Amino acid sequence: MRPADLLFVLGNEDTDYAALAAELWRAGVAPLIAISGATGRNTRGVLRRSEAELFADEAIARGVPADAILLETSATNTGENVKLTRALLAARGLSPKRVLAVQKPYAERRVLVSLTHFWPDVAFAVTSRGIGFDAYCARGFARAEVVAMPVGEVHRMRVYPGRGWQSPEAVPLEAVEAMRFLARAGYDGHSVRGEPL
Repeated sequence: MRPADLLFVLGNEDTDYAALAAELWRAGVAPLIAISGATGRNTRGVLRRSEAELFADEAIARGVPADAILLETSATNTGENVKLTRALLAARGLSPKRVLAVQKPYAERRVLVSLTHFWPDVAFAVTSRGIGFDAYCARGFARAEVVAMPVGEVHRMRVYPGRGWQSPEAVPLEAVEAMRFLARAGYDGHSVRGEPL
């Protein structure tokens, strides 16, 4: 029995997560990969094609056959990734019960509570590459951005439940204090605009 029915890759600016999904597929973790994403905050105006198409190319180049990949190319945020992919699967008569989502390490928890909020009848897990800060930056990401992105993730964890975009989740006080400290230091470029920290 396979550990999952589906690998679910949420598009973003880092195609390494398509490479990770390909590795998991080749290892037999799931028979099918769903990749979701048009363009979002970090890729809008940068990519000429959708995140999903770019990720699919990466997965195919790493040995995943095209017929093992489903593409959702309209989503512009995590909630849409989940809702539109769920609809795409349903339209094809697919109803996975165990899904392994592939996402950036600092976004894992928020992705999980978004998945369980919009798709409550599925057993989810989220995975990413175990990679340290310096190694992440060395892959071409500016240090300030790599600090600001988790600040934004913690902020979203506090704001999004009130907007109905994810299930409520207790955020440890230490994480909130770190978010505020880093935001005051200028790393607030990925926080939710108009919402208090």
